[in-house]
Amino acid sequence: TILLLFFFGPAAAGFTYITTFLFKSPSASNMFIIVFNFFVGFVGSLVVLILKIIYYATVANNETSNLKDIATIVEWVLRFIPSFNFAKGLLFIINVDLFARINEDPNMSVFSVDIMLYELIFLVCQSILYVLAAIFIDKLITNQKIKDCFGKRKSQPHSALPVEEIDDDIVTETERVISGFANDDLIVMG
Repeated sequence: TILLLFFFGPAAAGFTYITTFLFKSPSASNMFIIVFNFFVGFVGSLVVLILKIIYYATVANNETSNLKDIATIVEWVLRFIPSFNFAKGLLFIINVDLFARINEDPNMSVFSVDIMLYELIFLVCQSILYVLAAIFIDKLITNQKIKDCFGKRKSQPHSALPVEEIDDDIVTETERVISGFANDDLIVMG
């Protein structure tokens, strides 16, 4: 559980930051991310659990079923979303005894493939990859030279103050930022 919590934080932060680039409005982005993560995390993991339980019940009655294959497909599609990995890992950890009895494997642990091993591996990878991707995308978006390559006009400085009241150092800094010489600064505001 601690490992899931530890790796879920950076994975979710990176995934959320990447997702925000798809929206123009911060409030729309926030609402989408909350609802999306709720449905994918809670509902997705619950659907997988129910499909597997129904599959094992039909097999116990000597009937054939492809629900386990459907559950596996749903798992692999949703594993790229950190909230699903976190929720499925927690849900299956809680039910590890149930799966040990169903699979007739008394040695089944939380780190078995049927419980949360893949989810933990995905969260570890997502903690690294999503954060690096977010940093890379942020660098690209804030680089004025790249903005110019894609046809965006250079932003013209505008101020609520009349031009006579602007200090020379502000004019100099504004020209430095517009010309792209500030792209390598430690903090770059978009």
